[in-house]
Parts: sequence; structure tokens; C-alpha cells
Amino acid sequence: MKGFFYFLAGILFLSGCAAPLVRVIDEKEVPRPFKNVMVVYVDGNIDFHFLDSTTYNICVRPAFSDTGKFVARNDAENLLSEYLSSSHTKIIKSGDLFTYDYNSYADFTNQIDSLRIEAVLLVDFTRYSHTAYNTGTRLSTSPYYFNHRDKFKAPTTAKSMFQCYLVDPKTRFSVWTAQLDARGKGKDLTEGSGNTRLTLRSSTVKDISKGLVDGGYIYAY
Repeated sequence: MKGFFYFLAGILFLSGCAAPLVRVIDEKEVPRPFKNVMVVYVDGNIDFHFLDSTTYNICVRPAFSDTGKFVARNDAENLLSEYLSSSHTKIIKSGDLFTYDYNSYADFTNQIDSLRIEAVLLVDFTRYSHTAYNTGTRLSTSPYYFNHRDKFKAPTTAKSMFQCYLVDPKTRFSVWTAQLDARGKGKDLTEGSGNTRLTLRSSTVKDISKGLVDGGYIYAY
């Protein structure tokens, strides 16, 4: 009986956790893992094929110019830096380099050259959705209810989707492209404090890191 209880408790615990699902869409061999990688977080459901000036100005530059999303972008890139950095791979955050008035394509390429950046990891937050399930009317003061006499609201099922592109600045093409789906129960699949809505979770970034290490694109240590 006790064993069944622990088994049931484990199932309930796992059902409340986000379960990232990684699908590698394309990967190309590289001579060695990259030592200097710039991370760029965008929230725009971009259509990426080739990192030229047109793609940059349409897909990337707006993220640097949007001051309303600066905090969220900075938090996301901090998380990426924390989990992707190692003693042999240095992660450089785009938020430390580009601002709303310093973000032209020439500024971007000059920083890549001057800092000897070998790859650009572009992480695009493409979609977020959540569904609340109502299961009848009850009388309760529990936070899972709308109010004292309203419909019961079960924990929300949420889903976030990300597209990742690891771009070689020399060819401007992606050498590693992956799609990540993070699903779980809760108000959302975000982390952060105060009013900051951070769309990346540590579990999702760990999966990105694992994919890059396993593919031979960054160093594990």
C-alpha cells in the first residue's frame, strides 16, 4: 500500500512539471565546438533562413529597439548564459552590446568581428498558450476557485514553443536548428519575479544546452 502511495505521488508530481520536447530539425558538422557564442533572444515568431541585413533588420533589430521587452530579454539571456557557459565556451549576451540607439546591421557585424564571435545562438519565442479546465460549481475559499460561488478552475495546462538557430557568422546559415515545446501544468511556463514575464525556464535551457553539447557545438566543461 505504501509503495502504491509513493508511486501515485510521483505521478502527480511529474504531471505538474514542464516537460520540454526537443526536435532537431537540421544539424551540420563543425570542425570543433565554438568558444565564443553570442546569444540573442527575440519574441517575434520570426521566419529565419539566412542572417543577412534584411533578415537582421526585420527579425532581430526590433528586439533591440523594443524597450518594453528589454527586461524580459535580459532575463532570458542571463538564463541562457548561466547554463550554456563553460570554461571553454564563453557566452556573450546581446543585451550587453546593443541598445535601442546602437543596433544597426553594421554595429552588429562589427561587434561579431571585434569580439571574435564564432556563432550566434538565436532563440525565438514563437508561441504561448494555456487552457483552463472548469469542472463544475463548488463553494470554497481555495485559490483554485474563481470566488466563493463560481466555477471550479483546475490547474491550467500550458504550452510554450521556441525555435533555436545556431548561426555561423561566416556563412550566415544555421548549423543547428531545433524546435522546443515545453508543456506542463500551472498558471504558465515562465519564471521571473515581480511583473517580469520570463518565457524561458531553466529546464528548457538545459535541453538547449544538452542539444548543443551532444551535437558538438559547445563545450560541456
